[in-house]
Order: sequence, then structure tokens, then C-alpha cells
Amino acid sequence: MSASLEALAWPTSRLGEATLELARAAGLPARPGLRTAAPRDGAPPLRWIALSARELGLEAEAISGGHRDLEAMIDSVGPALVPLRDEAGAVAGFLALVAGGRRARVLGPDGDVRAVDRAALVEALSAPLARRLEARGLGALLDEAGVPASRRAAALRAMTAESYGDAPCGPFAAGAHSRRA
Repeated sequence: MSASLEALAWPTSRLGEATLELARAAGLPARPGLRTAAPRDGAPPLRWIALSARELGLEAEAISGGHRDLEAMIDSVGPALVPLRDEAGAVAGFLALVAGGRRARVLGPDGDVRAVDRAALVEALSAPLARRLEARGLGALLDEAGVPASRRAAALRAMTAESYGDAPCGPFAAGAHSRRA
């Protein structure tokens, strides 16, 4: 994952704050909530996000699809908290996606909203699976085939989508709208 995306990732310890600030950045009428502490160890973060959103007067739902659908999901989702996974596949942090699209808008922990290329998001979200392919010898195959470094990331994305197209991606916690009592 690029250093710029790492800088935009919210740690799980700040997930309550991320939920509130994402709602505000997306223009949702969130009321200050009680759930600003992080989820307890072992608590499923996406379930916790849904409960936190409810306390803020919002609704959140888990959306997921296959890696083949990742670009379309990024284009159509927002606001959403998107889990980033480490080498072992564990959640390492969250991206606060204000709006999707070719140049998605992502809210960082510093409060700034930055434009991020969809391709960079797809690469970061696919990285654990791409690393599996490389470990199986795909990196050597790309070298042998003479794939230039400038095309390597695109080739890995395409091969990851082909190899793991139906493998679940996400779920993302998407904020749908404000709740009315």
C-alpha cells in the first residue's frame, strides 16, 4: 500500500471518530453520539459501525461483492468505511470514503479530504490477494514475460481479478442515509 493511502487510514482505535467525521464530511445530518470509543478487542468492526451509526441517527449497511466488482463498488459507494487488510488478512485500519468514483474522495484522520485514484484503491484492497499470487510465482512469471515495472501493478490487478474474481471483497460499511424516528 502506498504511503499516501497509509496516511489516510483511520486506526480501529479511532473508529468512532471516523464514523462521525465521515458523516459530517458527506453532509449527513449526524447528531453527536455516545459511541466514540473504539470497538472492544474481538468485537466485529462492521457490526460496531452499524451500532455507532444508529447512535448518530444514521443507518449503515454492509455491502460486499467479488473482487471482479471492486471498481464498480468503489464507483458507487460513499460514504463508506472501507477496511484495509494487512499481510495476514486482518483489518489494519479503515479508509473513510466520502464519495466514490474515478477520483474518490477520502477523509483522513487529520480532517482533510483528498482525491484518490480508483486504481490506487483497487490496488490497496486487492493487495493481500495479489501477494498470494506473487508468492505462488506470479512475480517471476511477470519478470520472465518481460512485463515492465510500469505495467506490473495493472497486470497484477487483472490477474487478481481473474484468479479471485468471485472471492468476497469487503464488506464495506456504507452509510445510506439519516434515520427518522
